[in-house]
Amino acid sequence: MNFLDLILLIVLAWLTFKGWRIGLVRSLVGLVGLILAYGFALSYGDLASGMITGENAEPGEGATLIGFLLVFITTIVICYIAGRILHTALQATPLGAVNSIGGAAFGLAQALLILGLATILLRAYPPHSSIPGYIDDSELIRPVQHSAIALMDVIRMIYPKASGLYNRLVPGSENPPDFVDEANRKAEEARAKLEELMQQSKEKLDKKE
Repeated sequence: MNFLDLILLIVLAWLTFKGWRIGLVRSLVGLVGLILAYGFALSYGDLASGMITGENAEPGEGATLIGFLLVFITTIVICYIAGRILHTALQATPLGAVNSIGGAAFGLAQALLILGLATILLRAYPPHSSIPGYIDDSELIRPVQHSAIALMDVIRMIYPKASGLYNRLVPGSENPPDFVDEANRKAEEARAKLEELMQQSKEKLDKKE
């Protein structure tokens, strides 16, 4: 066990405990709230910026960004409050234990996904020459990366269904702001590169078995 294994254990334990403490309901509401906040900001950000600048004025890039952030943050806050209310109500029932255990499982899955993807990226683009050695010598890195790849496979499998539900819940925006277009383009490029790195890591892990 090396220094990296210690870091992995600490992060795994911390996020699992955090998930247990806040519960499954708050964790899921927070995740859904983040997704909805982005969709609502795309759909209603122009409306909010129009309220800021006036209906007859043409909103500039600054007003558009403020409108986007206003809707995004408002949605996040509403979902946060709703999650806390649901969590408090659920903890007062026999389902409170199930909520806590589910939250711990969600936190563990989140930790495995973050750590697995982070180490794949660090192995491919190490900021220091010693990092690949730490990763290769780690006793926990193989199960962590295997778990992350498996979770990503599950996410890809359910994504089409989730995407269809999302499109029904959130009105689409045909003309998103320029900064959103640019962010989406860069995110798509990063996603494609990550997919390539994950496939390479999966092949390397399979060869070691």
